[in-house]
Amino acid sequence: MGYKKELGVKWYIPMTKRAFGESTVATSDLIEMLSKEYLTIEDVYNAINYDPDAKKIVKYFIDKGYKNYVFRDFFRNTPTYRKVENGEIITIKREELKKHLDINKDENNYEYDY
Repeated sequence: MGYKKELGVKWYIPMTKRAFGESTVATSDLIEMLSKEYLTIEDVYNAINYDPDAKKIVKYFIDKGYKNYVFRDFFRNTPTYRKVENGEIITIKREELKKHLDINKDENNYEYDY
């Protein structure tokens, strides 16, 4: 009979109840340490060199539209988040996060005739 051992740290996107991934405590500590040194989630992603699990976790945040957010805000329970927008840091309320996501909206409608 199989037994699944949990890795230690579950990762969540803000305003969600379901974890999107798990990591070891060491990977979590690495991401948290880099978030104190670098400003945005994209900066943290670019600073990760040797931990592929950390890269995957941070990439998930980027894919969900959080690349210009201050990553330190995701490690504490806060009613507001900060984002770098047009060279300035703006404060966003938790309820308004979805309005400010940087999701690639492809306006081209690709239809192919075969």
